[in-house]
Formats: sequence, C-alpha cells, structure tokens
Amino acid sequence: MEQLTQASFIVGPCLVEPRLGIVSMNGNSIHIEPKVMEVLVCLARRAGEVVSKDEILQTVWADTFVTEHVLKVAVSELRKALGDDAREPRFIQTIPKQGYRLIARVSFEKPEEPAFTTSADSKRKIRLLALSAAILCIIAMPVAWKFIGWRDPSSAESASKPVRSVAVLPLEDLSSDSNEEYFAEGMTEAIISTLARTAPLRVISRTSSMRFKGTVKSIPEIATELGVDAVIEGSVFRSGNRVRIIAKLIHGESDQTLWTQTYEREMSDILALQNDLSADIARQIKLQLSRPHGPLRVNAEAYEDYLKGRFFWNKRDKDSLLKSVHYFQQAIRLEPLYAPAHTGLADAYNYLGVFGHAPQQDVYPKARVSALKAIEIDAELSDARAALGFNLMYAEWNWQAALEELERARALDPARAINHHWAASLYSLLSRHDAAISAAHEAERLDPLSYNVNGDLGWYYYYARRFDDAIRQCKRTLELEPSAPSMRICMELCYQIKGQHEEAFAQVEAELKRTQTPESALEAYRRAYARSGMRGVWELRIQNLERDASRKGRSYQMAIGHSLLGNRDRALFWLERAVRDREGWVGFIRVDPVFDSLQQDERFQSLTNRLGITR
Repeated sequence: MEQLTQASFIVGPCLVEPRLGIVSMNGNSIHIEPKVMEVLVCLARRAGEVVSKDEILQTVWADTFVTEHVLKVAVSELRKALGDDAREPRFIQTIPKQGYRLIARVSFEKPEEPAFTTSADSKRKIRLLALSAAILCIIAMPVAWKFIGWRDPSSAESASKPVRSVAVLPLEDLSSDSNEEYFAEGMTEAIISTLARTAPLRVISRTSSMRFKGTVKSIPEIATELGVDAVIEGSVFRSGNRVRIIAKLIHGESDQTLWTQTYEREMSDILALQNDLSADIARQIKLQLSRPHGPLRVNAEAYEDYLKGRFFWNKRDKDSLLKSVHYFQQAIRLEPLYAPAHTGLADAYNYLGVFGHAPQQDVYPKARVSALKAIEIDAELSDARAALGFNLMYAEWNWQAALEELERARALDPARAINHHWAASLYSLLSRHDAAISAAHEAERLDPLSYNVNGDLGWYYYYARRFDDAIRQCKRTLELEPSAPSMRICMELCYQIKGQHEEAFAQVEAELKRTQTPESALEAYRRAYARSGMRGVWELRIQNLERDASRKGRSYQMAIGHSLLGNRDRALFWLERAVRDREGWVGFIRVDPVFDSLQQDERFQSLTNRLGITR
C-alpha cells in the first residue's frame, strides 16, 4: 500500500493528497490525521466494493491492537472532511455488520501538466497562477481535525467580537456499550462546570445544552438560540481504563472551527483531563481558567459511580433519585474525601424530600450531614454551599442561614445557574422581589432553555404583583416546553386577580387537558363555570380535593380556594394544616397575592411568625 499511499487521486470532486495529508475541494484544503488518510486510501483501492472492518483494521493498524470503534471514529472524520452524511451517503456507505464501501467515483490518473514555455504570455500566466496560489494560501482556512491540536488565527479574526460566551454541546458517545450514556452526559456536565471557572466567560448550563442532544440543527442555529459567540462540540470514547475526548471550538456565526484537540488519559486522571481541556479553550479565547478546587486525581471507579449518580439525579423521579443515592454512596465508600460525591448525596436527599418521594424527617437530616461533610472537605465548593442552603431553606425554614449559604454559593461560582435559581426562590419568599427577579434573570442568562428556570421567573413576577409580566413569562416557558407544569395555574391566578375570568377559565381547560383529565370531568368544570364563573370552578375543585386526601399539596390548594371564595376561617384552617405538614409552597404564604385579604388577621400573622417570615 506504500506506493498508493503516496500517490494523489480524485474521489468525486475532491483531490486527495495522502503524502501531504490533505483533502481539497472547492478551493478549501482540509488536513486529516495519517491513519484516517490510510483508511480512505484502503477504501479507494477497492472503490465500489465492500471492504470488511477486519480488512481495514489489519491494513491500517497492522501492528497495533485497536477496537472497531477506532475505525468508527476514523470513518466519521472522513465523512466530515468530505462533507458526507451517513444517512444519505455520497462518498462512504456503511454496510451493516460487514464494513464500508466507497461509492464515489475514484480516479488515480495524474492530471496533465502544461508544457513549460518562456513566452511572455506564458510567463504572465505563470505569475498569475503563482499570485493566485499565494492568495489561496492566505485565505484558505485549514480546518483542524480531531486528531491534531491547533488553532487557525484567520478563523478567530473572522469573528466580529471576542468569544465571551460558549455552549458545550452533549459529547457524542463513541463507546460500544449503549449503557454508557451516563458517561458521555457526565463528561459534558463536568466540562461545563470546569470551563465555567473562566471569568468573564458565560457558559451555558447543562439543562439548556442537553436540549441539543442528537440535534440536526446547524452550529449557527444553535448559537443563535442560546445567544452565544461559540460552541464546543466533540466526542468521548472509553476503552478499558482509558478515556479519549476530542473537542472542537467553533465560531457560532460563521461555523468556522477555531481550535480542536484530542485528549487521552487514564480514568484516574480524568479530572486533570477536564482541567487541561478547559484551560486550553480559555487560552484560545485569551482568558484564564481559575485554579481548580480539590484534587486532580480520583479513584476511577468512584468517579464512574459519581457520574452515574448525577445522571440519575438529573432525572428527578423517585426511582432515579433512589438510584442516585446508591451510586453516590458507592462513590463515597471508594473515595471518602471526594467532596462532589457528598454534595451529590445531599442533593439527592434534598430532592427526595422536597418532591415528596420520601418522608422529609428521614431524608432532610441526611442531606444536611452530607452537605456539611462536603464543606468540611472543601469549604470553597459552591455546590456544597448551595445544597446546604437548599436544606436550610426547605427543611429547617432557617431563612437567614439559608440566605448566607446561597449567597456564598453565588459568590464562589457566579457561572452556576442553579445557585442563582435557588437564591431567587428565597429572595422571593422573603419579599425581596427585585433581588429575586434579578437572580432569576441571571439564572436564565446562563440556562436560557430551562423551563424550570423560566417557569419559576413567572412565579416570581406573580409574587411581585407584576401580573402582566408573569403572564408573558409563563407563555414564553410554554413555548419552550408545552407540558411545563404549573404555568397554566400561574396564568389562571393572574387573570383571575385581574378580573379577566374568561382568560382564567381558558387556562383551567388547558391545564385539565395537559393532565389528560377525562372528558366527563372537563365537562363538569365547563358546567360549573357556565353556572357561576370562576367561583363555580373553585367550589368544584374544593369538592374534588375533599375526596382526595392523598393529593400532594392538598392543604395549600384548599387554602387558596377558600381564600379566593372569601371563606376566611376555612382558608386559615387549611393554611394551618399546610404549615403543620410542611408542604412545599407554604413558605410563600406571606407573598402569595391570593392571601392578601388575610394579611391583617392575627391568626395569619401567627402562622407567618411560626414560619419565621417577616417583611
């Protein structure tokens, strides 16, 4: 294969120059890694035929043991270099369970060279050709590919402004095990968190980035939606105890590659890999990554369990949260001083309690112990401070201590959206509405496509009595996620308080349909509204709630209904129950507009004193 490897040839409209490692098309030249070029040469030798995976591996990697996934990566690189699509191939066709076939036309004929003359006309042509070649050399942008790390200055200069905001797209998982989705997602989140230490760089949070998993949208489209200057994409491949990550920094508007690099380490060095990758990106955009917290080495099995824990924690449902507890505990057993694992365990226990998946008296104390342990190990870990603040807020109603922890978390890691999100909730509860809305906007800036962040901002507007703003924000959230819970409820309350009952009932109908309420029940609400407007709706709701003693948040909902109906005593009775049972929303009774008519009642004031809430 040596002679063929050196000879140039044509594939479709592309000129392939193996000796130089270049593929040229339409005046643009692309450098590709030697082994990737050898794969293309191997396929070109048998153009039109199916070449088995084994044959390619034995030809290209004759003296090295590699898995089929290395070949998969190489073919993926070739397709990108050639502008090919695996689903509708014009160059390389995948033959399932067999191999690959080069389906484009291949020619090994050497292009004719013009005879050398010394005429004036010929000399002028030669000079023009030389000048053209020089210009092409200046303006052609060699795209760096994943096996070579370099940065092309011309591509950076093409951006109209410096890169000050980025999004890390979900890493493509090139591993053979379909059960390793957690690893690719975990590595994506870890890179986001590490890169966020680059001030003043704005790094889009995990929730928004993950919405583009498996997307077919272009880089410019993604950059526009997220409002960022650049996008980082790449892949992760794990074989045994080694990990390879390929990362690429792409200018959002122009879709030009600014930088690319490959990193390969042992699993025990994975934290150092993440730090090096983030530091390299920071250097490319002329910023500096702050010093890392904690060790840069971790037990490989412990880190894997930690990633699994975070993977399941992000799902939020009961079974997944219980799984996350299991994996965080395993990580701690293997690496007792790994603070993020203790923080993860605190987060899992906190969510089990706040979502009502487990008795609060069982899980909240465990969450507090885990958060304090994480802080003991690393007092500067913002996630641990936030977990403790969350626990102090929901478990202990210790608002001042919670505020101190959450503000400490915001100061330690201002690029972490969840720190601003949780702090905004506490600000709102304490009637600090401007601070709540400001913190929520900061969370939204970092996590623009999160319906939790956007939806909660709608509620903060509602608590601030900015009902029109609340309605607009809820509508925006529903555009992001049509099934987002509680948005219709928030708009219903806003419209009812504003006296727009038709609009309020429209939200009632929409919410009943979202929750797939039977048509008979929907008709009952329509009859109730036709009979006596929103009063009839709330009377029917109260009847249904009285029959459903197991409904989460039942007491608080009953209190809202009775307060809107003017039943002061019944509203206070159910608020007392809500406080007694520590229902999730009860901390907001001081700022909830539906209870404004109760504010001067001594019984209501007694309840807020028990909650420790003062204006």
